[in-house]
Amino acid sequence: MPFTPLHWGPALLIGFMVFPLLNIPILVVSSVIVDIEPLVMNLQHGFFHSYLGATIAGLMVAVATMPFKNSIEWASTHIVGLPQRVSFRNVALTSLFAVWLHVFLDSFLYPEMKPFLPFDGNPFLGLVSSPVIYEISFVSFLPALALYLLRIYMSLRKARSNWCEQQDGIFRLSSGVSKNVKYHSLYPLLSRMPRNLADERRWLSLPLVSLPPEESLESGSTSGGGAPSSRTGCSG
Repeated sequence: MPFTPLHWGPALLIGFMVFPLLNIPILVVSSVIVDIEPLVMNLQHGFFHSYLGATIAGLMVAVATMPFKNSIEWASTHIVGLPQRVSFRNVALTSLFAVWLHVFLDSFLYPEMKPFLPFDGNPFLGLVSSPVIYEISFVSFLPALALYLLRIYMSLRKARSNWCEQQDGIFRLSSGVSKNVKYHSLYPLLSRMPRNLADERRWLSLPLVSLPPEESLESGSTSGGGAPSSRTGCSG
């Protein structure tokens, strides 16, 4: 494709549709990586614009990027805004999908391409006109952007929900302890700690007191028999 970034439209559209199956930073790189070939071959689409060559290129991308696993995860979180775990399986699947999609789109456009090497010929040439391929690639950016914004919204909502659950748990725990400190197993000991050395032997001989039933804690942590209200601002 003469204007290489147009490959990003269809690739990102599918990537956001199946997220998090495909890794977005790897998808962006792999969607255009094979166009290095026409840049060094006078705009000729050769071996790496076949499914065989693209498969080799995709696996090379997967192997080459794994040492930068932490950087890719950082980019997913802080640049793309969609946190993703990185594994070789995920990266390889993404890179292979991206290069195969690239070859598929270009196979409608270039007569010199042989997508099914070692076999000659290009059975897809002319089946879809060049303007239609360009329009599909360009228009794909619009639903891709819409899906991206939707994924961002869902990610933020999930993060907020997880944060609220953690804060509510901390509040309930702290509330129960503060209102029921007398039920703590160490309270009888702490309240009768020796004031002088003479009391030390008697204090050390005191038995530990077990925690009361859970119902006592729950009833003591509520006012008027109701559950403690949340102070995290996450209600509703």
